Amino acid sequence: MPTQFKDACSQPPVLLKIITLIKESVHPEKIFFTGITTTVKDTENIFSDSGVVNETVSAYHLVVLMPTGETINSIHEKIEASCRQYAYTIVFIQRISQFNEDLRAAESFALQTYTRGELVYDAGNIPFATAGPYNSEKAHSATEKLFIQGMNKAAEFLTGAELYKVRNQNTLAAFMLHQAIEQSCLILLRVMTGFNPNTHSLDKLFRYCNSCSYELDTLFPRHTDKEKQLFQLAQKAYIESRYSNNYTIHYNDLCILIDRIHQLHFIINNLCKQRLKENIPVI
Repeated sequence: MPTQFKDACSQPPVLLKIITLIKESVHPEKIFFTGITTTVKDTENIFSDSGVVNETVSAYHLVVLMPTGETINSIHEKIEASCRQYAYTIVFIQRISQFNEDLRAAESFALQTYTRGELVYDAGNIPFATAGPYNSEKAHSATEKLFIQGMNKAAEFLTGAELYKVRNQNTLAAFMLHQAIEQSCLILLRVMTGFNPNTHSLDKLFRYCNSCSYELDTLFPRHTDKEKQLFQLAQKAYIESRYSNNYTIHYNDLCILIDRIHQLHFIINNLCKQRLKENIPVI
């Protein structure tokens, strides 16, 4: 059985508010609380013999299970819109039917969520399926195969981007860069969490990946107008580089993105290899 909070008082007030907002905005079947991200600020000065350390919650991680109905993207946008003013949330959304199917098959995302997450809301309309037997060796072998295939695919997209750059086909190079980022993020999520999102949005993928590593945001910080523009060039490339005559990307921006995606590929490759080496048990 999933872990449940024994009483509402054990839940932080902000988390209680987030749960209420999600319930009101999208009417989920179940909500799991899976963790937090904290930010530590350490202040040292002449007026304090020891440093003043302030630790705050910077993100709440949840899994929201939905009945049939509107699209996952629409649900995601509603949750973000309702929670944005209260807290930064990293929300994994899945149909309860898919979750139960994965639970029977002992897929890692469903199994970890069910056995290690904290069930903070249950509408009670659809029961959980019985979890199937977990074979760690089989799961590790399958994940390792996914990792090799995914990273090879990401590397080929990156090579394609560099080839199109040499040929002065900047818009096609940008599309290849988008695909290199997307594939790298997807494989990080599959290896680290088992989650397989159905999205081409780099913004959503980076948000999901923040549950695995903070390093990706350091490559695309988006703190300045220039950084926001660079990210948007990559984000919009999936559609606009192919179907819009208004999409342009300058050579210098293309070179910056290629360099950063090489770094992204390196970081994700190392993170995944380390996780596979550790072979951390799901349950």
